[in-house]
Amino acid sequence: VKQETGLACLAFSSTDSRSIIGNVQQQNWRIVFDVANSQIGFAQEQCAAPA
Repeated sequence: VKQETGLACLAFSSTDSRSIIGNVQQQNWRIVFDVANSQIGFAQEQCAAPA
């Protein structure tokens, strides 16, 4: 896989149990689940003020 700045690859697969995306990977991202339309959306967001 060719690595590029600002590019990420995320794959999803079905499972019989629950899956969790780690809290570090979710930091500063808004993740929106549109169940009715079977879609998922991602947007960068500054979630915390600088320390």
